[in-house]
Amino acid sequence: MAHLFKNAALEDVLSTDTDLYTCPAATQSSVHTLILSNKTGTETVKGTVKFYDSSQDIQVIILKDAQIEEGNTLLFDKPINLEVGDKIQVISEDGIGKLSAFASVLEVV
Repeated sequence: MAHLFKNAALEDVLSTDTDLYTCPAATQSSVHTLILSNKTGTETVKGTVKFYDSSQDIQVIILKDAQIEEGNTLLFDKPINLEVGDKIQVISEDGIGKLSAFASVLEVV
């Protein structure tokens, strides 16, 4: 089994469900760190993180309307395990261009 470290990034999180990372075929993944960054210098913005479970075809909110102060980041540092087709999705609740997202992922192939 190969262990591959990957990064996933979105420069601009959209105001609708936006896929940050999808677990590829024949792979298991673990998201070690997830960071939402407020790109504005003038306002607090809200971000939402969702987990899509492809085997059950359900979407679960992990973090809802988390407030991120201007110029700051929110660090979600608990592992999130994914199977084939599972996704981490993010939403900028205050509009496009205000949040960026980054994930550090370990893939086991």
